[in-house]
Amino acid sequence: MQVLEILGALAPSVGVGLIFWLAMRKIIHADRNERAAQAALDRQHLVQSEQQVDAGRQASVLAGDTQRAGAPEAEKWPGGRPAPAEQVATSSEP
Repeated sequence: MQVLEILGALAPSVGVGLIFWLAMRKIIHADRNERAAQAALDRQHLVQSEQQVDAGRQASVLAGDTQRAGAPEAEKWPGGRPAPAEQVATSSEP
């Protein structure tokens, strides 16, 4: 008789704990799936932007744009763009 009273007293707490655990599990799985989808989307955008940069480089070389295509490596920013003149002048200082 006393065991049933103890189980009856614990049942609501166990039920609420189970519901909380299920809710947290759903939230964590949803967050994991959203992060994976966002990473895939970021990779796709990175590939597309790299393809656009490559296409721009090829177009400038084919068009004979010697300023962009012929700039020394020290004068280029990441991505192949030439650095502004003030950036080139300050980059040679120690």
